[in-house]
Amino acid sequence: CIDPKFNYCFLSAQHIRAKSNSVDLFKDINGALVKKVTIVSYERILRFDFSNNMTLLIKLYNTSESNVLLVDADNVIIEAFKQNKSLRRTKHEMETTRSNPRDVLEQGVFERSFAADSSKSTLVALKHSLPLLGQHLAKEILYRADVDEKVKIPELTNEEVQKIFHHVQNIFTPPGDRIPRIYSLREGAKVFSIFQLSHLTDCTYESFESINDGIRSFVRNALSVNSVGSYKHLLESKLGREMKRLQRSLEQMTLELNDKHRGEY
Repeated sequence: CIDPKFNYCFLSAQHIRAKSNSVDLFKDINGALVKKVTIVSYERILRFDFSNNMTLLIKLYNTSESNVLLVDADNVIIEAFKQNKSLRRTKHEMETTRSNPRDVLEQGVFERSFAADSSKSTLVALKHSLPLLGQHLAKEILYRADVDEKVKIPELTNEEVQKIFHHVQNIFTPPGDRIPRIYSLREGAKVFSIFQLSHLTDCTYESFESINDGIRSFVRNALSVNSVGSYKHLLESKLGREMKRLQRSLEQMTLELNDKHRGEY
């Protein structure tokens, strides 16, 4: 799904095509073999390379820029899921990655990027220097490093910065025995992670045998919550309109009862 506010991708054991509102797309790769599936380094882009020298790019940015593109060997767009008319036959230029791999691999590069703005708190600076982390992973790194997320950059010691860098590397190169979890926050929100989030130890969580199973469960729960939320909003709107109508009726009856000349009619 490349909905601007909710991107996801998971494998399904079986798929039954809808009888309506369904159309064939990307016919140029019908019958072609999948040679390789990769993730573009430090980006949310899935890349499928096919035997006919075409490539399918799935961009899961969680913004309006999310899209699915089929490109040829020269990176010319053959077909696009969104904006096909304007993008077709144009040259596709791979976006510059938002995160510099050296920020994770080289301590000096990380420290310069992390401390670029001395006015920022450690949490804001970490998310800004490594956008891929997001809120919860950034919090997890600082929790493991035992660093207050509200402390300003100049207040950090060299040892604390080194500990933050160490745990950044651990996050990006986690051990092989990953156990996907869905954490339930107190306010009702859900957080999916492929490894333990120590800063959420007070929250309950559900474990899954595979990352795919965890993502599928997370997505289905989110869609269910959104569906209930939409129905609730619809009911609230209807009840709100009815309440206003009754309020107007009540005000009109009150005016009539208070009219001293009402008995003359």
